[in-house]
Amino acid sequence: TITFTVKVMTNTVTLLELFDSQGQSLGLTGTTQLVYAAPKGGRFYVSVSPQPGQGYGCSDEVGYEIEVEKSPLWVVYIPFVIKP
Repeated sequence: TITFTVKVMTNTVTLLELFDSQGQSLGLTGTTQLVYAAPKGGRFYVSVSPQPGQGYGCSDEVGYEIEVEKSPLWVVYIPFVIKP
């Protein structure tokens, strides 16, 4: 699982979008956070842009920071038991 979190400054309204390695949208959007459980490994791209219809006005402080977290992969092996 990959988590993208945007920490915005005052007067910044963002739109997050997730894309695959070919640039095709994965249909996931959010304003401050996206959580994606990738079905397989690969390269993914996240886009951060101003949310449509949101103007920044004359503010001199706009911007964001993005944080990416990857959850550890847990593999559980269950013993196979065969009874006659």
